[in-house]
Amino acid sequence: MPSYCAFLGHQPHLSLAELSVLLPDFKVQKMWQPQIVTFETKLEIDETWLNGIGGTVLIAKELSVPAAKKKDADLEKIIPSLLHGELKGVKKKAVFSFRCFGVARSQIRTLYRVCKLHLKSRELSSRYIGNERNPAKPGTLLLRGIPGPGNCEIVILRDEKKGTRKKDDDPIWIGSTIAVQDIEAYTERDMGKPFRDTQTGLLPPKLAQVMLNLAFLTLPHEPPTPGKTKKKDGSVWEKITVWDPFCGSGVIALEAVLRRAHALASDKTEKAVKGCIENIKWIRNREKTPKAVTHHVWKQNALKPCEPDRVPSVVVTETSLGPALKKTPTKKDVASLIRDAEKLELGFFENLAKVAPETPVICSFPVYITKDGTRHFLPKVLGKIEKLGYRLTCVSNPHIKATDRHSLLYLRPDQHVGREILCFLPPKK
Repeated sequence: MPSYCAFLGHQPHLSLAELSVLLPDFKVQKMWQPQIVTFETKLEIDETWLNGIGGTVLIAKELSVPAAKKKDADLEKIIPSLLHGELKGVKKKAVFSFRCFGVARSQIRTLYRVCKLHLKSRELSSRYIGNERNPAKPGTLLLRGIPGPGNCEIVILRDEKKGTRKKDDDPIWIGSTIAVQDIEAYTERDMGKPFRDTQTGLLPPKLAQVMLNLAFLTLPHEPPTPGKTKKKDGSVWEKITVWDPFCGSGVIALEAVLRRAHALASDKTEKAVKGCIENIKWIRNREKTPKAVTHHVWKQNALKPCEPDRVPSVVVTETSLGPALKKTPTKKDVASLIRDAEKLELGFFENLAKVAPETPVICSFPVYITKDGTRHFLPKVLGKIEKLGYRLTCVSNPHIKATDRHSLLYLRPDQHVGREILCFLPPKK
């Protein structure tokens, strides 16, 4: 079974949850550090598939290295010939890079010099990008054509903690980068869209992607399969209708349309509705999405009854993070914020149980953080939502740090409000 290495985003538990949902046979081999994991799957991962997930920055696939050489772990004997094998037959100037963990800076510097000399001896001119302190950034890799013909990044993971290594573990893992997240594309979708409302909480496109993918925890459909053509890959989403009842500027709706899902988006303010319509029109013109993929945006209070244009397959939404906080909230502030948030969340679920009783929900609740670092969740609303018949579900994996509320957290060190991601199955019939 192929072995892969994933370099995860700054919320690694969310990244792992996303991978485990999308890859049914996902099996962690080793956590090298919180943001580096090697894993097995029989599916052939490719760059097209990575473009559809938000929590993983880069993926490498293990290269074949004789067991004896692995045990010897002499990188200067292993890497030059391995690199040449990846670049063999290239007629132009080759570009290569290293992405290392557990390898000394001095050895990385020696390694790329040895590799350049080895390639030169094989009449192959080359250029190394990155340095011994930092590997090349994802944007630089894409700019230099990595991954791609005639270019290569070798990933080297070395376990120096011999006392903690299992008996049969290899001391090194070596692979080649096969997929890189297009950071500029995310920035364009986030900052380049025509309407942005900075007065409300701005949902990052990557988190919107993660939440959409977590929907497969609750849907009867199999997730998109790596290695398929774009047409086949999109067909799974074409069977799905995503509704965001708190759409704001339409981040979730945009990501849904990009996946070729049908999108429903509503909000109680005219400003948000107009902005969402403008943004969807912008992304559809820019990405040339098929006309068969529909969207409908309308003004609607999420706490009041309505009849959506289509029956939603799943609700994916960020309800409200509350008012913008200019300073760290006090405990008194938090008590008021929680009271208002719980009223909103319960009202939303009570209405949804009537409007779309068979629809699962992926949503985020606010988590307020006081000066002492304490995280304040919404304490009462989960029990009340469960009394309506909704059932919490979460990814089951020992490597994923879920809360005791069966939720996943999205926290940034510089923010006063975090996000609690929850997945609800609908009430049983």
